[in-house]
Amino acid sequence: MIAISFGCVTTREDSMDIAIGQAKDNAPEIRKVLTHYDDARNDAAEYMVKNMIGRYGISGEGLDSIENLFMELPVNGVWNFDSTQLVRGNQFVSMPLHRINDLETVSAEYLIGNIDDAWRMKEVRNWNKDLSMEQFCELLLPYRSGDEAISDWRQAYRSHYDSIAKSVNKARNSVEAAAIVSDAIGEVHYNNDLGIPHRRALSLLEAPVGSCRDDCDRTIYAMRAFGVPVATDELIASPDNGSAHQWSVVYDNIDRVFRTFDNNRFPPTRDSIHNDFRRKGKVYRYTSAINTDRIDKFKGIDNPPAELLNPRHKDVTAEYFGHNEVAVPVQAAGRPVYLGVVMPEGYKPIDIAERKGKKAIFRDIEPEVIYFPIIPNDDDSSGFAVCGMPFMVKKDGSLHSFIPQCDKLNKMELNRKTAVWFHQKERFAYMVGCKMQLGHSESGPWHDIDSIDAPPGSNYYRIPLNNYNGERYFRFLASEYQRCQLAEIIASTDSLAINRLPLTLVTDEPAIDRHILVDGDILGWVKYNKHHKPLIFRIDSEQRPGSLFVVPRNDDNFVVPGEEYELMYFGKNGWQSLGRKVSEGFSIEFEAPDNAVLWLRNLTKGKEEQVFIWHGGKQLFNTNLKEIE
Repeated sequence: MIAISFGCVTTREDSMDIAIGQAKDNAPEIRKVLTHYDDARNDAAEYMVKNMIGRYGISGEGLDSIENLFMELPVNGVWNFDSTQLVRGNQFVSMPLHRINDLETVSAEYLIGNIDDAWRMKEVRNWNKDLSMEQFCELLLPYRSGDEAISDWRQAYRSHYDSIAKSVNKARNSVEAAAIVSDAIGEVHYNNDLGIPHRRALSLLEAPVGSCRDDCDRTIYAMRAFGVPVATDELIASPDNGSAHQWSVVYDNIDRVFRTFDNNRFPPTRDSIHNDFRRKGKVYRYTSAINTDRIDKFKGIDNPPAELLNPRHKDVTAEYFGHNEVAVPVQAAGRPVYLGVVMPEGYKPIDIAERKGKKAIFRDIEPEVIYFPIIPNDDDSSGFAVCGMPFMVKKDGSLHSFIPQCDKLNKMELNRKTAVWFHQKERFAYMVGCKMQLGHSESGPWHDIDSIDAPPGSNYYRIPLNNYNGERYFRFLASEYQRCQLAEIIASTDSLAINRLPLTLVTDEPAIDRHILVDGDILGWVKYNKHHKPLIFRIDSEQRPGSLFVVPRNDDNFVVPGEEYELMYFGKNGWQSLGRKVSEGFSIEFEAPDNAVLWLRNLTKGKEEQVFIWHGGKQLFNTNLKEIE
């Protein structure tokens, strides 16, 4: 309805008439707002009202009950729901929800109060003096972040964080102020167990737990309450793993650019535009305004992808990567072509191309990322099909097409089916400083056999037992400097963790689940640090162990012995197999054409897989393509 209505809007009067019409019985309240001011705030009132078209909140008894669940957290230091809470939560999620349209319900008093509060912050903050009216309306004025139930949040957030008020008052610029607020609020405790609408502003204040979206919402409320101009940027589907992600940006009033930041992890700074290590492909900024130019891109197209139709998405990719334009040859017979990234379940569109004959024109896309030109499937099924060769934009802005050179084969040793993401690198780094010791009884005496002095290179960190003297106990000690996240401890007669020996964790440590570390599941994990008791294990077998393995928290996407793999490459006839093999170690060898996009499939288990190329003797996923000179 938003797209249809605004396709015909040409004047200010048109948009006001639509807003008043949608207000229905609440129209007198909306008119009060539009006639309340006789100064510049009148422009802000009009901007707000015309962009209330299509805005709504979601409410329901189930959501209230879910908020009560959040208030129960943490349980034993854990911020995810336990099995009982999850059952209750899913029951609440299934309860009826109600859509409450803003224009029909919001009072003039609420809207005027919101305008006055935001305007006061524009006037009193030195860094806001030069904000344009549009910047003010987008970065300070909005009264909601998404589809949450609205509330009076501005004063509530200032009161809650009153201790930083004097510091914010002394800030010399918007980024410095943002750093103060960011440090005070910290990050939410991650919990994405339930699929729910945006949480209320005051609920996030009381229970700071949720997803990256909730973190951004809470950040926006706190920042705008203190007069810091901020917005939320997002990617629809990451070229790294296909997932969506959101993050916060602050408008730098000195350099007049947006600075990205992440509470706790990457504080706001004016030194540079921070890189969060995620490949993005396309970046969209969530706006209060309805972007009619975005709607216009999809006029005349049947059934365009719903994820691309958000009229409050503004394409800001060029702010991150500069402008570029490439013409990609396609075979699509005049059909709309989309910019696609690969996900485990297929292709995901993240933008639409302009068609020029037999080419698709893509503008402002992140360089050094593998893309596929895609079209909707011919049949009535959902999903997309590839209509050209995969490609990337090089650093200099030119097009590189991945056309396999089948007469030139590369021998390659592969050890992953997805990239090692920065989270995983951090988890491996946590293992540095941990020690392993051997002893003849659970009371020792103990002697060191290994100290982890560098992040492990794979998820199975092997400790060979070359000088084994019949010890049946071993002890794992945490680092003196940092906590670690431990998934599994393994004793094996071989060097590949295939012939495993039964183990018992004899340490009675209440904070550690005694079964997780010896249950054979390397995806389960525990937090462990030097304040816990040393972890003592007993080998419950008379067989001689040849190796011990320490498995950090990991994604189980490394190549492992005994599992079957298939290497695929994308050619002119689509995906084609280069053969299947059962791995005999922690890597596997194949031959593949040069300049091909490749895909290593695990046929035994798992679904997390990403495309990659072979370059310079390395397996390069999207995450690593910046390494290409």
